[in-house]
Formats: sequence, C-alpha cells, structure tokens
Amino acid sequence: MHVFACEWLSQLRAWYERRREYQRPLIYRVATTANYQRLRAEVEEWVPQLPKGNQKNFIARLREDEHCLETYHELVVWNILRARGFIPEYEKPIHDVTPDWYVPAKGNIPAFIVEVLTKNPSDKKSARQRQIKDLRGRIEQIPVGASIGFDLYRAQCDFSPPNNKKIAVDLKRWLETENPPVGAAICLEGMTFSVLDRTTALSTVQTCYAEADRVDVSSLSHQIDKKVDRYKDAAVAARLPFVVALVADFFTGLTLHSLLSVLYGARALDEVLGKFPRQILESPPAKTNDGLFWRAPALTAAAWIDRDISGQWMMIAYHNPTAANPLAIDAFGGV
Repeated sequence: MHVFACEWLSQLRAWYERRREYQRPLIYRVATTANYQRLRAEVEEWVPQLPKGNQKNFIARLREDEHCLETYHELVVWNILRARGFIPEYEKPIHDVTPDWYVPAKGNIPAFIVEVLTKNPSDKKSARQRQIKDLRGRIEQIPVGASIGFDLYRAQCDFSPPNNKKIAVDLKRWLETENPPVGAAICLEGMTFSVLDRTTALSTVQTCYAEADRVDVSSLSHQIDKKVDRYKDAAVAARLPFVVALVADFFTGLTLHSLLSVLYGARALDEVLGKFPRQILESPPAKTNDGLFWRAPALTAAAWIDRDISGQWMMIAYHNPTAANPLAIDAFGGV
C-alpha cells in the first residue's frame, strides 16, 4: 500500500488545488511538489519495510498535516538505527510510557530507548510565517515581469491579510503605472520594496526576501527537558539508556550549534566546537549551570541527524559524561 496513493492524492488535490499556493497546507506541498520528491521516495521505500502492524498507523500519520513532518523524522531515525544493525520496535510500552523507539540489545550493546524531537516553531513564529506567506502569495499574483526584494530584519509592520492586500494593491499600481527601473524602491506600510530585476521571462512578480531566523535555544532546552521529565522514571526503573534524537529541519532553523549550546552550556560551547564526540567524552568541558547534560543524568545521549554532502542521512551522537545509564561511545557505529 502506497502512502501517496493516487486515490488519496486525487482527494487532496480536490480539497486544496483551487486555493492559492500560500493557502495550501504543508501536507499538500509534501505530497505534490517537486521539492519533496526525495522525501516521498524515502517514505515509499521505508514504510513497506516496517512491521506489518505499524504500517497503517504510519501511513495515516504521514497523511496528516499536523503529524507528517514528525512522523517522517521518526522514520528517518528508524532507518538510521536499522542501518546500524538494530531492530527498533515502535512505541513499545515501558513502565506506562511509550517512547518512539525501543531498541533491543545487540551484542554488547544493551537495550535502549529513543525519543525523536521535532522542534516545531512557536505559535507566534508560525503565525508570522503564515502572514508572510500570505503577503508573498498576493505579491506573486501581480502580472508584471519583475523580481522584487524586501527585507524583514527590521520590518515591524502589520502582516495581517487586510494590510497585505493593501500592500499588494499599492505595489501593483506602482509597478504598472510608473514602470520603475532596476534599483528603484518604494516604502509601503513601513516596509521597503526594491526592484531587483525586470525581465520578460517572468509573467508575474517573483519575490526575494531576507529575514533573521534565530533559533530560540531556551525553547529547545525546554523541549528536551520535557522529554527527559516524561521518560526518566521509566528509563531509570528499567535501567535503560535514554537517547533523544533531533533531526535537522529547514522549517525551524535548528542547528548543531544550538544543540551543543543546550547540552554543554553556552559558556562551555567553545570547548566542544570542532571536537569529535569521542574527544568530548574523553575530555568533557567544565561543568556549567546551563548545561543540560550536567543536570539530567537520565539523558544518556543526544543524537544529531542531518544529511551529509551527498544527501544521505547521517547521525552524530553526543554522550552525557554524567549519564546514569551510559552507552558505549561506539554504540552507534563509532561516530
């Protein structure tokens, strides 16, 4: 059974195809656009290899807008663990909790549990992203062959749909009546729009914008803390190492730098940057009050998951030097 089956895709298109691009949900873009072709190929390859009892649940969640991304990340982690010779079990009950993956023992490596963290944007950031998407969608409907740039670093204007509509109407009038050359600019509702290019190769306006996208490290720390609080009692009672896996995600701006800052503390960051996980474990940085590893011995390790230069998924595991239930440094393949 295919996740992105033709019949389901037909229903999805019937629901959203007539809406403007900026009004369509993430699942529509994931299921239909070329940008997500690699994701779809991976999903269609991996889901049939899951245990039969898990496949329907994964398919259902992958088709839901609010769960598709986190479910895909769970699959990414499952595939990486499987490639390292483990046989992960999905949501196996452990003392009244159900971690994403229970990983049975393999050789000298004890059983352990893994929780996958998808750091969703804050409600405030999500709302702003939707408003900016609305503005871009309106501007890109203007039938003028031009590339328009605008800067959101300092923009404090109102991005509500009514205000976005006014901006798009005024920008359209300016482009059509004044035919501004490359380099010309106009200020609308507190934001500056510049003409970057004029070309007959475009039938409508193309937008290009810049925005500061700072990762909220305190929010990331809070989310990992919540995972630890939820599973620490079960992990300690069952004597199971507990691992949190974080998948690099374009939508949230999560970076390895922000993760290391959370794990080791901002003041210790310089001591771990540029070092391999083994070097850090053999010579851990000085204890800091803001380092998660120092205050959460129930957390055995944090795994950073990202694509390498070839596009393949890779995992780097950072081990807690104070872990109550440690894993060998080479438990995940010596990375």
